[in-house]
Amino acid sequence: MLALLIVVLTAIGWLFDWERAREQASIDAAVDGEIQALALTGLLDRYRALPRLWANDERTARWLRDGDTLALKEVLPSWTYQSGAYAVGVFDAAGEVLVWRDREAGRLCPGQLPPALAEQVRQGSLGRYHSQGPDGRPLYWFATGVRDAGFAGSVVALVDMAELQQQWVIANHPLAVVDSEGVVVLSNEPQWDGLSQTDILQQLTRGSVVHRQPLQVLGWTLLSIERVDVGRVWFVPALGLALGVIVWLGLGRVFRRQLQIIQAERLQMAAALRLERQVERRTRALRAEVEQRQQAQRQLEAAQAEREQTAKLAAIGQLSTTLSHEYNQPIATISTYAQNGRRLLELGRLGAVEKNLDLIVEQTQRMSMLSKTLLGFARRSDSVLTWVDWRQCAREAEVLLQPRLRRHSDWAVVGPPALVKADVIALTQVFLNLMTNALDALRDTPGSLGLEGAWRGGVFEITCWDTGAGVDPAVAESLFEPFATTKPMGSGLGLGLSLVNDLMHRFGGEVRCNANTPTGSRFTLSFPHAKDALTP
Repeated sequence: MLALLIVVLTAIGWLFDWERAREQASIDAAVDGEIQALALTGLLDRYRALPRLWANDERTARWLRDGDTLALKEVLPSWTYQSGAYAVGVFDAAGEVLVWRDREAGRLCPGQLPPALAEQVRQGSLGRYHSQGPDGRPLYWFATGVRDAGFAGSVVALVDMAELQQQWVIANHPLAVVDSEGVVVLSNEPQWDGLSQTDILQQLTRGSVVHRQPLQVLGWTLLSIERVDVGRVWFVPALGLALGVIVWLGLGRVFRRQLQIIQAERLQMAAALRLERQVERRTRALRAEVEQRQQAQRQLEAAQAEREQTAKLAAIGQLSTTLSHEYNQPIATISTYAQNGRRLLELGRLGAVEKNLDLIVEQTQRMSMLSKTLLGFARRSDSVLTWVDWRQCAREAEVLLQPRLRRHSDWAVVGPPALVKADVIALTQVFLNLMTNALDALRDTPGSLGLEGAWRGGVFEITCWDTGAGVDPAVAESLFEPFATTKPMGSGLGLGLSLVNDLMHRFGGEVRCNANTPTGSRFTLSFPHAKDALTP
């Protein structure tokens, strides 16, 4: 659009300057035409009155009447050189030349007056005529009749227009004079001599302006031809075009730069959009993966909880016989004391009855504590980690294993009071599993076992030990894997230590087996999150 606008404005500027140049050329042609017309008219006016002046001289009429050609020859040189005419001649009434004088030593002598000029003279008017000399010189004739009781002859003066034509040669534009018939009689363009006005105009280019200046007295027309200054016409449009091109190039560079910026922004936007879509797709994939992992985690936690519960129920099942005995013994004791109390009541021994009742209450409290501990252990854990007194959990495990522990007099829980970050039921189950394994290791041989707590730097460690056969180092690394066991067939599922390992990881701690002890086995529980029980 800018290029089109530049072209249109350049064309308008060119047309405007062209019209201005044509107008200026027309003005110059008119002014110069008037000047050259005045110069031509002034040149001819200098000689127009001479023939009449000479014809009105009485001597001229007498010389013609008397046929005194000798007197005419004597006066003719003075007429020629004093007037500055190119030639002077005297003709008789028949038009025959009597005396002739010219600047070409008589070579221009016509011998007879031209018929057109002779006709004008006989009518009594100033005769006018133009011709060319032998060398092509333009000549103009003035003739006046001499009368003495009638027409006696005529006097002629020839004007040389070559000087004026030579002055036109140095002019910077063509000039031409055409007669009444449109034929060129005078011009500074030699090739135009004798051509018609139509031929001249056809030779002119479109960039030429012709001014026609009429020469009323002569009946001629002076053509002043000016050429339009093409250089001037093209200057302003060329300057405007150059400035337009510069502006166009500058704006084009700006537009290209702006286009590059827009393209870069669009590429960045496209890249950002692609990245956003990739991130969105990746986010959806990650969300799906997270959901899958969360679901898997929930399923794993549910499976672990189920496994814990199963392990609890399995432990209760293993303890069922012993617990049954533990319940039967207090029940039998209560029954015995109740019967004795009835008989003592009949005998009136109230003091003995009161003593029996106290023993019955003691047995019921024992059964209540055992039942409460068993029910607490059997319920599902809420998996909320709190500060737990490890010795309390050890005592609860001791209550559940009390019937089996009575067989081993060397049983102890030793260590400083400390609180560990754990779940009460889960920690009780850890102790129960480790102590059950220790009792199983001492099933056939007497020995001792226990739980021992100690600080190791900032970590609180609890060790479950026994004096049994120990653990084979070859299988120590695989003891914490599910279904890995060293017990005889039918004695266990191999889930106890695996559950202990999982629960310790939930507490943020770990369990390890020391298989390099001389006798027995040692399982150490490490609690990095622990504090002194006496610390507020």
